Amino acid sequence: MNSSKQSKWYVLGTVSLAVFMAMLDITIVNVALPDIQKSFTVSFTSLQWVLNAYTLVYAVMLLPVSKLGDRLGRKWVFLGGLALFIIGSLADGLATSDTWLNLARGFQGIGGAAMMSLSLSIVTASFPAKQRGLALGIWSSAVGLAVSGGPLIGGILVDTWGWRSIFWINVPIGLFAIIMGLIFITDRARQETAALDWLGLLLSALMIFGTVLGLIQKGMHPSYAWTNSHLLI
Repeated sequence: MNSSKQSKWYVLGTVSLAVFMAMLDITIVNVALPDIQKSFTVSFTSLQWVLNAYTLVYAVMLLPVSKLGDRLGRKWVFLGGLALFIIGSLADGLATSDTWLNLARGFQGIGGAAMMSLSLSIVTASFPAKQRGLALGIWSSAVGLAVSGGPLIGGILVDTWGWRSIFWINVPIGLFAIIMGLIFITDRARQETAALDWLGLLLSALMIFGTVLGLIQKGMHPSYAWTNSHLLI
């Protein structure tokens, strides 16, 4: 097997590792919430924003970072998102208050969105059509493993090293993924040359923000009706 054939598998491994971390951070935090609550002495309702801040920012940023990758190069936006994810993870582990943790989780969500939105296009561009189905199957398996294995992995980390370890574990893994990405991911030519539709992006982001926030608040306060003005408070 020559180096070009090998490199695409390294690309797949790097991208799969990144999306595994991004999806893992949606589920792994659940088991750490009781320990986080003890550390900061906050209500469980306030504590839910440790989960929701990441999810909300993640959902809102998926489209903007995808468009940014088309214009600036998918490799560099992907690796930039990975760097933001690492910085956010480090800040999560250093948090001294729930507000700090929530803000860091939102920052982390930007990186997670960049990794997820650009990972598929990177894999698709790296593999020929006849191998693309296998590659996307492996990518999907990484996502599914992160979602299903999050509580188990989180439980082991929390019991062994405390709740901060669920965030700090992302730092060495993320740095390894960045090194691999710099070496093996090939940047493609920019695909977007037309003017960026800033208004469309803004309206799309606001629509996604409002929808996801409404769903989050409805889940946190089941007694709210969709027509209740307190839903957004």
